Amino acid sequence: MVRLPTVSSLRSRRFTAAALACLTAALMACSETSSLSSVHPTKGPLMGGTTITLTGKWFEPSIIVTVGGVPVRSLRVVNQTTATATTPPGTVGPQDVVVQATLGSATLPGGFTYRGAPAVTRVQPSSGPVYGGTVITLQGTDLTPDTAVTLGGAPLLNLTPIDDTTMTGTTPPATAGSKDLVSANSAGLTTSPGRFTYVDPWRPANTGLDGGSVNKLASHPSDPSLIYAGTEGGGVFRSTNAGQTWAPINQGLKALTIHALAIDPDTPTTLYVGTGDGLFKTTDGGETWFTPSTLERGMIGALVLTREPGTAVYASAGGRGLFKSSDGGVTWTAVNTGLTSPISIHSLAVDPSNAQVLYAGGIGAIFKTTNGGQSWSPTGPGVPIEANGIWELAIDPSVPDTLYAASNDGVYVSTNGGSSWASASTGLSSRYVQSVRLVEGTPTALYACTSSGLYKSTTGGASWSGVNTGLTTLALRTLLAEPGNPSILYLGTWEGGLFKTTNGAASWTSSKRGLSNAEVFAISFSPAAPDIAYAATRDGLFKTVDAGESWSDVTQGLDSRGVYSVVAHPVDPAIAYAGTFNTLYKTVNGGASWSSVITASSSGFMILAFHPASPETIYAGTTQRLFKSVNGGASWATLTQGLPSSMWVDSIVFSPRNPSTVFVASLREVYRSTDDGEQWVMVSELLPTDNGSQELWVVPGPVEALYVASANHGLFKTVNGGESWEELFSSNASALAIHPQDPQVMYVGPLGNTNTLEISRDGGTTWVPASLPFLTAVEVLVMKPGDPQTILAGTRHRGVFKTTTGGGR
Repeated sequence: MVRLPTVSSLRSRRFTAAALACLTAALMACSETSSLSSVHPTKGPLMGGTTITLTGKWFEPSIIVTVGGVPVRSLRVVNQTTATATTPPGTVGPQDVVVQATLGSATLPGGFTYRGAPAVTRVQPSSGPVYGGTVITLQGTDLTPDTAVTLGGAPLLNLTPIDDTTMTGTTPPATAGSKDLVSANSAGLTTSPGRFTYVDPWRPANTGLDGGSVNKLASHPSDPSLIYAGTEGGGVFRSTNAGQTWAPINQGLKALTIHALAIDPDTPTTLYVGTGDGLFKTTDGGETWFTPSTLERGMIGALVLTREPGTAVYASAGGRGLFKSSDGGVTWTAVNTGLTSPISIHSLAVDPSNAQVLYAGGIGAIFKTTNGGQSWSPTGPGVPIEANGIWELAIDPSVPDTLYAASNDGVYVSTNGGSSWASASTGLSSRYVQSVRLVEGTPTALYACTSSGLYKSTTGGASWSGVNTGLTTLALRTLLAEPGNPSILYLGTWEGGLFKTTNGAASWTSSKRGLSNAEVFAISFSPAAPDIAYAATRDGLFKTVDAGESWSDVTQGLDSRGVYSVVAHPVDPAIAYAGTFNTLYKTVNGGASWSSVITASSSGFMILAFHPASPETIYAGTTQRLFKSVNGGASWATLTQGLPSSMWVDSIVFSPRNPSTVFVASLREVYRSTDDGEQWVMVSELLPTDNGSQELWVVPGPVEALYVASANHGLFKTVNGGESWEELFSSNASALAIHPQDPQVMYVGPLGNTNTLEISRDGGTTWVPASLPFLTAVEVLVMKPGDPQTILAGTRHRGVFKTTTGGGR
């Protein structure tokens, strides 16, 4: 061991002052150990890989550096005071950094911190509208610049890191309800349940307003109380109590007109639906739906499931042909060999005794396969070309060679597996048959759903008799028999809801409570009692006394359940007028009873309007002409001067400044009268002539403005009586509403199923979404008198929606 002299011993010897100083410094340096003063950066991800710079003293090439006891990577000593390295993987939290050298070791306690997965502990604000656009602030830990955030499965927009504890972002659109927030970076992923709640300013307001069209029905094979209904424009509804009540189950569906519905008999929680926008599947009994495959989007018009063994799914994709899947819809194979062009299959049926045998109903032909779709051949003669729509096929499970076909030329029957066909329509009053169903029992019964009612045959179609007692509509779509009980049947109608029989069709009762997919043509609030409103629908007239929270049916006394127009009296809440296809009615007791005031055969009453200065003066527009009464409907005059000889009147509005000025819109033109309807002039020469359905609105002001919402072309405005027009909205507009106190605020209802309701707050210069897509057209928008924040939206197939907050941003 080498013993170094002390400084005092050196001073006792004879050295020059300079030499002594040099020797002293060297001796002191040799007596110091290595030190570590800082590490930069001080934080990094768990998996390591952060390049750090270490600063200290007496770093030598042979030093060893550890972080949390684990050696660093890529260590490089730059000089005696600086070194660089890459952090190894570690554990969450601060870790000691240690430098080991010949002259000893140095420790920097907690010198480097391993970040954990980002965690969001607070979101402000914590709620916002379903159409997105809410700027939110996230607070938490380890919110590094590489952190990604999703809300309800969709990326947060405009994500901006502020520091390690704060970020901001903008919410994407989503459905209503609480959504999980997921934050992730290179250190991991953290889910913060229910951190943000989406609120839909629009909500269904259909309690008691039931009805609509039911296209398809299916039941659970072993639970007769569980039934599914595929509707026209309203999606899928489910009943868990044998049709007593229904509820929509549409989460995940992108289109709500159901053309086909099939349930897996082996796994009844698995269902498939065919829509106009592709195939959707559920594996949880309809709670959620998803697109199972890459089968091209588009019309899916027919579905059938077979056991081969293993379940096979056949789907008709309109003109694209027929496809088959053997893996639950994940992959598909075209099975069109032998099908003649144009390939358009409307119906499918499988032989219950042989899953390889199927029948497909097309245009004027019925095809058969005996090898699971590998090849098809036309069945025998007997189906005329007039039967160009084979809408449904039914096979007798006891005698599978006997099958029936429903067509637009009646019912056809084959008793030899399709080798030949014969008409079986004797007794049917309508040749348009939408559905044919065979129900086993004693005796076995055959049912035909026609455009003029339901018919029953117990003679295999040789003769038919009507079984329509209790039905309020005769336009029928589909029939379902309860498994194992031929006396209980369910009947789906066109715009008449659903009916049920428990006595083998001897009589029927309505079974549509909760089936809210009605088409709403008109809504009218009572100015004198604003909580009262009427809704005219294709399936009846309804009244609310609580601004749409609940509805009651007040159709009794009208000649039809198809009601196209309604208007409440401006002064007396007990008086209202309602128009059907042939007759205009009046009530003086709030809808308890109705009396006819004018009849116009085959000329539907489409629009009604009171004169703003004369509550006894009412205008009525039909599909052919315009009428006016000045005595509360006791007598009527036809207004013709300057109008076309035949005109579909779509809208009637009055000038707020001069009530003698009235505007009417047809499907093509707009006309103005300045003398209470005696003379008319066209003011729409510069507008497109194929406008389709139009709605008018007049806004008062220093310069009166007239707005025209066109179903085919958008929204237009004129301030000079039609000499020139300004386009404000270029997409198809089927409804319009303008704020009565602030005409800069206006709403346009979408015509298309995927469009959103739009709102403008600057008179139509700019527009923003005011809703998620309703997935159906908005037919009418009506603001509550005295409370324009409350709006009712009547839709084509989803009843009424309501907002109490103005419905927009």
